[in-house]
Amino acid sequence: MIDLRDKHPDQALARIAITLNHALDTATEVMALFTRARAYEDLQQSDEAFTAYSKANALELKYARERGIRPEKYLKRLDDAHKRLDAGAVVPGSQAPLPGEPRALVFFVGFPRSGTTLFEQMLSSHPDIVTTNENSPLNKILNRMDTTQPAHTIEERTQKSLRAEFWREAQNIVGDIDGRVFIDTAPLNIWALDIAARLFPEAKILMILRDPRDVCLSCFMQSFQSNDELANFLSLQTTVHVYDKLMGLWLRQKDLIQTPWLEIHYEDLVRDMKGTTTVALDFLELDWADEILSYRDKAKEGHITTPSSRQVGEKLHTRAFERWRRYEKHLAPIWGPLLPYVQAFGYKD
Repeated sequence: MIDLRDKHPDQALARIAITLNHALDTATEVMALFTRARAYEDLQQSDEAFTAYSKANALELKYARERGIRPEKYLKRLDDAHKRLDAGAVVPGSQAPLPGEPRALVFFVGFPRSGTTLFEQMLSSHPDIVTTNENSPLNKILNRMDTTQPAHTIEERTQKSLRAEFWREAQNIVGDIDGRVFIDTAPLNIWALDIAARLFPEAKILMILRDPRDVCLSCFMQSFQSNDELANFLSLQTTVHVYDKLMGLWLRQKDLIQTPWLEIHYEDLVRDMKGTTTVALDFLELDWADEILSYRDKAKEGHITTPSSRQVGEKLHTRAFERWRRYEKHLAPIWGPLLPYVQAFGYKD
């Protein structure tokens, strides 16, 4: 891994070959296989890289199941979310803000590897914004709810109790939030935006998008810490399946919730960081702050807990744009479900 950091992929491959000749525990073998895949990618040997990523993911999936991880549980959650929306439009609740709540609440979501960590770091550099670093208080209350029932069935008394619990969790995570814009960041919480819209009628939703083909490929090629959700990315087929289910929810939610929302594109953010961020700040009713320009300094402080920490600290670049084209022959047989989203989100075929 140090060889790769120092731009010596050939040397990395030589070391990995020696390492893989020894008996390894499964976790180390998975890490070695991922490192080999990245070395091949740095050498622009796409076929070899894809094969190595596939082997690493297959082994990690087997290892995850041995540890009790069940990817299908997350798929059921997404199916339940679609059933909730079958009940029709989401009726917002009527709760007034509680003491100590911020001046604005935002739910920031996006499919993993869409630039969520990058954009959160930019936003969190604004002096009037506080973010959760993907430690979501909404997740805390969702874990204690029956999320199979339509959102409009949440009664007013329950709504008030859940709101109070949400803000207690928020203060435990970030401390004092009074008077600032509070952004609950949890990329995969797309599945629960109808519930969020019911509980928090005053909230806004910020969605970041990226080319669906690049997103799915990047998830497949990312070494996540496996859980029921992220283990779905250990197969390219299930990655595409989850994307279809989750982003299909988003397309339905836009028509069924009354919560204001804004979509931004990762590619626009990279090409024009200030302009794209200003659009988001206008949506949040905030002025531009020069502190945002120093977001990389904050990222280097080491508090980012997602796999994107290294990339966030780098200068913005377009090298990851249309990365899928290098792997097109591997993707073409399974990416049919992505094409409607390519068009819906404004990307080229």
